[in-house]
Amino acid sequence: MEVRNCILDNQPEYVDASTRVEIRQRLADVFSNGQLIDNSVILPKSQVTMKASLIDTGSTGRATVMLWFSHPSWDRTVFESATGIGETEKEALDRAIMSIALTLVFLLDNLGTSIPDERFATQWDDCEHQWSLWCGLISSHGSSELVPVEGSTYLGLLKDSIMEHLENQIISYLQISAEWFNEEPNAEVLFNGMVNPEMSLLVESHMRASWPPHVEVSHKQLIWISQEEG
Repeated sequence: MEVRNCILDNQPEYVDASTRVEIRQRLADVFSNGQLIDNSVILPKSQVTMKASLIDTGSTGRATVMLWFSHPSWDRTVFESATGIGETEKEALDRAIMSIALTLVFLLDNLGTSIPDERFATQWDDCEHQWSLWCGLISSHGSSELVPVEGSTYLGLLKDSIMEHLENQIISYLQISAEWFNEEPNAEVLFNGMVNPEMSLLVESHMRASWPPHVEVSHKQLIWISQEEG
């Protein structure tokens, strides 16, 4: 996929970007041709609803957007956040929105039309369950040339553990965060919004084995799993 930096070009300057209405309108301008329905952005292909709120971080060079995604066919609401850092408030917000586009919207708005990265079956409660899985793009910050992400995914590392945790959910998702800015690496994997210590340890062990120490890099990735109707 070609990511065009011009996605945010010609978007209006918001005098006070801290209000909820304005951040929602900003996201609507980028993702849904400016249309808001009940103060929510509706992603055009998937009809996924996105609600958003901008958190006041107390810094003009940092913007954190809180996001809630939902759909009538899902059995849970998905919560995520995105942070951008820049020299100005607008630049920080632009980077947060670009992160939302790359790691969340591109994946969630194409679930119904894109080919799954994996299809597999699990056994639970004496029944076989069929699943489709999609890997979102890895968002990388820092010295990315030292920990390349081209063609990368954390799925190979986590697939066995994912399969062990699937029961009869309609949808499930993993939020993977990995960063190494201080003495020790920091890895956290959320399974359906809850920290999973086993998966987090797998990512941390992978970082210790394959990342240069104190590399000053961070990764985020969303993995999406949907049970097939049968």
